[in-house]
Amino acid sequence: MSTNERERLQPGTVLDDRFEIVRLLGGGGFGDVYLAKQVVFGRVLRQVALKIFHSQVSPENMYEVFAEPVHLWALKEEVSDEKAARHLIDVYDIGVLHTPAPRAFMSMPLISEPANLARVIGRYRDAGGMPVMASVNYLRQILAPLEWMHRLAPPLAHGDLKPENLLMQADWTLVLTDFGLAARMPLGVYGGTLPYQAAESITGNPATLANDVFAVGIIWYEMLTGRNPYENVGLEAAADDAQALREAHLEARKWPLWCDSGSAGRGERLASPAKVNPEFGDYPRLAEILAQCLRYRQSARYNNARLLSDDLRRCLPDDEAPTPGSTTRPAPAVTAVTPAPAAGSSVKDARSLIRQGQAAQALAEAEAVLAHAPAELAWSLIRIEALAALKRFDAAEQFVREARKAAPEEPDVLDTWAVVQEAQDRPDGARRSRDSAARLRQKQLRPTTRGG
Repeated sequence: MSTNERERLQPGTVLDDRFEIVRLLGGGGFGDVYLAKQVVFGRVLRQVALKIFHSQVSPENMYEVFAEPVHLWALKEEVSDEKAARHLIDVYDIGVLHTPAPRAFMSMPLISEPANLARVIGRYRDAGGMPVMASVNYLRQILAPLEWMHRLAPPLAHGDLKPENLLMQADWTLVLTDFGLAARMPLGVYGGTLPYQAAESITGNPATLANDVFAVGIIWYEMLTGRNPYENVGLEAAADDAQALREAHLEARKWPLWCDSGSAGRGERLASPAKVNPEFGDYPRLAEILAQCLRYRQSARYNNARLLSDDLRRCLPDDEAPTPGSTTRPAPAVTAVTPAPAAGSSVKDARSLIRQGQAAQALAEAEAVLAHAPAELAWSLIRIEALAALKRFDAAEQFVREARKAAPEEPDVLDTWAVVQEAQDRPDGARRSRDSAARLRQKQLRPTTRGG
């Protein structure tokens, strides 16, 4: 089957009387993922995420083609760590579909309204990056399955960590998926997605667990800034030259880090996230941890996810938030976010959290809802109020502009804008906003006169 044909599996296509294609969800280097109906004896059993692998199946390449599902399925069977299991994607079935051509497949639970960490990061691209504690919340979820994988005997590296491979479930939990490059060490892992690869992977050498750590660091950097530090590397000079592109990325991995002393004036360097997200400048110990994830040499990084997590816990014990500038035990803060009840009451609960000084938790709840339902205005306004309480005014104002554009006649948006202005000690502006909201409500209550 050609690439073109592979990309054109049409809705209604039935594969081996087992799966009926509904629509394409996405694709990558190893295969395409479809929303599909699983059919048993002519009846629909359930909807699934069906991954169709690109490689042709033969006795010679069977192991290579099935490496991803076999590793993933075996991994789930071995998991004794409930925390890790919660953040690993489930697998329903693996095998070969023979129509329209022999293809390996893997079926997995369907995550409603597919959302991933990339979508969340994208919302902060023009808003000064994600609040620090929101990024730490997601970081802990990423590390949970990696810690377990890295301490297996022999250890298992993921090999292709990126925000798109971190899916968000309906209960707001991140789950790690796409184990196309996973391999038991010491066999090593080759390749990956270029902007997330460490130097040793770019040069084609077997990567160690430290390669996963590097990718985690890049994802954390993205959360804090809204962008990948290497996203534009080599694009102009190497648009049609893959080798030149890789060489440009390899050179970029040598850029001095922001915290390296004596590195000023040495050409391009990896800028501190604090240049985009000033809040991060208040947490020097977290900056040191991030910098160690992104070192050029493997030996200078954390050797595995467990070491990174241990250092993070020493700086920031679980369920606690750091005091700005602190390098010792931080002050108590909110507990982990749990799924919210019905939409109406949960919005009220989130607003109550903000009033109780727990804006970080309210923000996390809002982000989780918006990852699946980005048009939910009530939760968009909760996010704005939480950002204002956290003094993330640039981000709050950015989301106010988006809300006013989406709902120009909604008085609640103006009331929320007043909250942001009050947090910035701008009482006159806040009063004008509330007066405008009141006029809008009065206008909406006025009866409509119909002509005869």
